Amino acid sequence: MTTSHFRRAIAIIPLERSKFRQVFGQSILLTLCMLSLLVACPCLAKADPWRGNYEEPLLTYPTQVFMYPRAGQPPMQQDRDRYECHIWAMGQSGFDPSLPPLPVHRPVRVEPMPPVGHDTTSLAFTGALLGAIIGGHHHTGRGALIGGVIGAMAGLASDSARAQTARRIEEEQSQRYKEYDSHMEKRASDYRRAMGACLEGRGYGVK
Repeated sequence: MTTSHFRRAIAIIPLERSKFRQVFGQSILLTLCMLSLLVACPCLAKADPWRGNYEEPLLTYPTQVFMYPRAGQPPMQQDRDRYECHIWAMGQSGFDPSLPPLPVHRPVRVEPMPPVGHDTTSLAFTGALLGAIIGGHHHTGRGALIGGVIGAMAGLASDSARAQTARRIEEEQSQRYKEYDSHMEKRASDYRRAMGACLEGRGYGVK
């Protein structure tokens, strides 16, 4: 290698370093812009509704049946008739009102993993870096912009798919809870109806 070639090679090194810093800096800037948009987006900034202390309400079903003797039944007979009708009504309905009430089913929060925005940010940065390198020295900025946009779109599609999966799981879980509550409410109604029919058959008025 001649002296002129050596000097030329030495002169190229700062240019290459400068180009790398420029590419890296543009990629970082583009990524920060993407992050700012994600943070500002209301659909991603969803507050957690269950922070802090929370006392769970209890899930109760009305099963009380009031009765009064029509034929002057003595108190001991009233207690016996009520107990026997209670046992019969439980057998008819499959519902036991003496069991402790269940806590109210709160909506289930399903968080996508990794969190929404992860793929958009990481792929935007990767796309910007690759686009700047592929664009060459004369089209570094344009290549970074195009690569960043393509990467962000691919990441957004991936994040959106995970978010939709999480929402679908939430909806399915919520639907199961609603079906369970509806089923238990029907059984409680069947219990009251059976209890009232039994007591009326033994000469009591019910309400």
